[in-house]
Amino acid sequence: GSIGKKGFDQSRMFLKKVAKHLPLDQGNVTTQVAIVQFSDVGEESVDVPLADGITFKTVEDAVNAMKWHGAIRHDPMTHTAEAIEYVMDHVFGPTLGKIAHTLAIITDGKANGKKDPTAMAAKARERGINVVAIGVAEYDLDELMSLTGKNKSMVLTVKSHSDLSSIVNATAEIVCKHAVTQ
Repeated sequence: GSIGKKGFDQSRMFLKKVAKHLPLDQGNVTTQVAIVQFSDVGEESVDVPLADGITFKTVEDAVNAMKWHGAIRHDPMTHTAEAIEYVMDHVFGPTLGKIAHTLAIITDGKANGKKDPTAMAAKARERGINVVAIGVAEYDLDELMSLTGKNKSMVLTVKSHSDLSSIVNATAEIVCKHAVTQ
């Protein structure tokens, strides 16, 4: 993977902070969270299944237990399309019902996998999944825009993993806004 251990730890902190801002386990207005790690070396994992991500404590414990799947390489791979497909197959399933679903993708590079990320994100959106694209450091803005169907309000960018904390509120606001308007 292209993300180093420090960036991984900063990403985990970001995930916990965003989850803390979401209405988890709050009666009839609630959010469920799933967290997936995707790796180009076959170490994909659903660290928090959607059915389990109903309390902040569950999400926090799972994020704390996440293991870095990477090793720094000079030619890092960014398999964005494959990651979207993995989430659609292993988290959302074939039928979504009437509940809002949002996929937030955190990427630090331009996709270079075998599948087209724009087409895969379009499939997700066709299924009713809102796509939020979060670019870190060496992101490709055109690609982030294409993932969201050219919806600029669904794209967030930061210069480094250490800057992720600056977009916690904006990320939670996007997720909550689209959950209400679904």
